[in-house]
Amino acid sequence: MTFSLIITVSGRIDHLRNQLIGIKSSILYPTEIIVVGINEPGLDLSEFSEMAITVVHMEHNSTRLPIAKARNQGAAEASCDKLFFLDVDCIPDQSYFEEMITYFKDDRVLMGTPYYLPKIHGGYNNLLEIAIPHPHRPQYKEAVQENDFNLFWSLCFAMSRESFMNVGGFDEKFLGYGGEDTDFGWKLKDAGMKLWLINAKVYHQQHPVYVPPLGHLEAIVSNATYFYAKRGSWIMENWLVAFKQMGLINWEPDGNIIEIIRYPNSEEKAKAFREDALFM
Repeated sequence: MTFSLIITVSGRIDHLRNQLIGIKSSILYPTEIIVVGINEPGLDLSEFSEMAITVVHMEHNSTRLPIAKARNQGAAEASCDKLFFLDVDCIPDQSYFEEMITYFKDDRVLMGTPYYLPKIHGGYNNLLEIAIPHPHRPQYKEAVQENDFNLFWSLCFAMSRESFMNVGGFDEKFLGYGGEDTDFGWKLKDAGMKLWLINAKVYHQQHPVYVPPLGHLEAIVSNATYFYAKRGSWIMENWLVAFKQMGLINWEPDGNIIEIIRYPNSEEKAKAFREDALFM
């Protein structure tokens, strides 16, 4: 069974190495791995020379990362008919690819189940024993078809190359944090695709976050504004509400405009910083 695995990375090279170590132990192994490095010209993966890795370099001159474009570029470089996408933070369980591919059909998009790891010092053994599910995501004991395409999440998904190209991939006008996943999910629904949620586990490596994500204020406002213009609906409302309550933005849920009033100060950033958070 042949399939391509696409990974995008910018920073978090240690996470990438942990991920590749995990992939090496998979029961079912990717035919090829496409690593799209955003502003990572010196990315050296020679320690994994036994793995069929192709590194694609992408230069970008903005602090808002072109994740949508990077995923599209990875898909364009892939040679297999089946495409798997993994967030660089996600270490696949040994059985992940095997379980996912069992449900593979051309009219389906498959999403795995992320579990979240605490900060780990040392080896990455027995991950399931220390990882926890996201409390705000549905948990399934078996594969199910889901009608709510807002649940689509690009952390860990798979679909046919033909279907990916037919829906046009991710909208590259989304830059930085937020928006492209929801838009892609809606594109899949519009195209008549079927969303399947699979109890195939990946383990999300811990990294610090801001709650709310103050470092992504501009990206969230810009992407939410673009989504509204495109779809007539707001997204990331929880973060917009939080920003409004902090006095950072002017926004009304029944309006059509967001305006940044000011940027967070150092005290607000310090208060929002979560060094050991597992997720937002």
